[in-house]
Amino acid sequence: MGCRSCSAAVSRPDERRSQGPPPRSCSSSNDTSLESRVPDLTSELGTGVIHGDMHYGNVMCLPGRRLLLIDFDQICRGPLEWDLVPNLVTFRRFGMSDEAYEEFSSAYGYDLRVSPHVGTFIALRELGMVTWLLQQYGTSASLDEEIRRRIGSINEPGARATTWRAR
Repeated sequence: MGCRSCSAAVSRPDERRSQGPPPRSCSSSNDTSLESRVPDLTSELGTGVIHGDMHYGNVMCLPGRRLLLIDFDQICRGPLEWDLVPNLVTFRRFGMSDEAYEEFSSAYGYDLRVSPHVGTFIALRELGMVTWLLQQYGTSASLDEEIRRRIGSINEPGARATTWRAR
């Protein structure tokens, strides 16, 4: 059995078509700009093995105050800052409080917001989040609305931006 979006595409093709084509980004110049910034990324924390999708949903709390890290399909070698990006995007897009983000940064010993590449890291993560969700376009009206919200706000600058809903 395939993923839910693939199953929906096979079982309800005319329903998916009735939704119309997925929305397009308002500007391709931002994509080009992002692509040109990637080769210039440097790491203040160094490079090493990273999880690649390090967020609270991939950490299970076990009895005895033990933590279990799951979902290793994006593990690779890269800038150590990359594993801090999901929490910053959660702060920026999903309503993590100032206090919670500062507590996280303090415990980690580094605040990603001081990185000269913070904008590139955020743009890459948010682009990945939008393209991942696009796979499910046409499966529900509420999901399509969220996709439109994300595409319409993806290039917003600043520490806080349009709130996205978790999916």
